[in-house]
Amino acid sequence: MGASTRPTFEEGTETIFGWVQDHWQWILAGAVLIAALAGGFALYERNQTQKALRGERALFEAQRAALSGNLAQAQTDLQKVRVRFEGTPAADRAALVLAQVLYDQGKYAEGIQALNPVADSKLVGGAAEALIATGYEEQNKLKEAAEHYRKAAAKSAFEVDKANYLASAARALGRAGDVAGATALWTELAADPEGPVAGEARVRLGELTAKAVSKG
Repeated sequence: MGASTRPTFEEGTETIFGWVQDHWQWILAGAVLIAALAGGFALYERNQTQKALRGERALFEAQRAALSGNLAQAQTDLQKVRVRFEGTPAADRAALVLAQVLYDQGKYAEGIQALNPVADSKLVGGAAEALIATGYEEQNKLKEAAEHYRKAAAKSAFEVDKANYLASAARALGRAGDVAGATALWTELAADPEGPVAGEARVRLGELTAKAVSKG
């Protein structure tokens, strides 16, 4: 393209300005839409934050009722927190407290039912599985208890908690008469000499071995 046919800066600028003038309504509409979306996201985030704070306050009040011994009121309040503030950390934690309140009344099946919806929660999943295991253990459903102690261990972020949950699973299996299952877990836990339950694991293995010899 020759110099005479190449558009000058001024011509290019005029072309851009002309396009803007011709399409200013669309540009304005787009700007308004972007602003509206940004405002909507900000409003959503603010509402979610406020919802979470209200949930925390409601959970605190429900816990106060539980600590004062008013279990019936605590149960009602905790169920409300679960429903009204679903999706917030307070709602997930309310499920744990609700289960404990139900367990204190001997309502183990109901407590487990309250925990099932939060068993996959990233925040409280491990604790929920451990409490489910406790509920089954209180009902003498020991193999179910061991299964959920294993799940709690798998979801635990800390090695100490993981080891303790596996130890609880091994104890439950031992009480259930599953010697092979209990032995496998204690063997795994004893393999780490610095582990938090390594000492107990070695003792338990010795006991299981002695029982096997006496029966033989």
